Amino acid sequence: MVEQTDIEKRVGILEDVEAIKRLKHRYLHCLDGKRWGDLEQCLAADVRASFMGGAMKYDGRDELMEFYRTSLPPSRITAHMGHHPQIDVTGDGIAKGTWEVKTYLIETEINLSLGGMSVFNEDYVKQDGEWRIKSMYCYRVYEEMWNRNDIASLKLSQLYKFDKPGEAE
Repeated sequence: MVEQTDIEKRVGILEDVEAIKRLKHRYLHCLDGKRWGDLEQCLAADVRASFMGGAMKYDGRDELMEFYRTSLPPSRITAHMGHHPQIDVTGDGIAKGTWEVKTYLIETEINLSLGGMSVFNEDYVKQDGEWRIKSMYCYRVYEEMWNRNDIASLKLSQLYKFDKPGEAE
């Protein structure tokens, strides 16, 4: 027979795993919507990030947020989709996860598109009752780009524009 405390512990772990999944989805949603204030809340203050297999590194939330703000101007439309999470709670308020992330980008100023898939290895920490991303290491599995002008019938037929960056009605 399973002890009540064991069941409570297992349920707590499942709740933490689900909260981390929601954190990652919120992070991707805020990134694509350029909701910078909400995105900051997904990150630990001392977050460390490494992209493109270590070619780009950022230490601390302020440095990482500056990278996001400058590399994703209004002319860049992005869609990040996180798949296949593998999350392990490794201690009290500590967890690790791996995600596959499919990316699509349209650069409207030069009519260029980019697509690809990356793997994110992440560490999470629970602070003040909320899970946050503590570190992320991302490497690209593949990337492809094309000039949208090369496809005669291709056009951007609908684009929702926020009145203010990062705000929805």
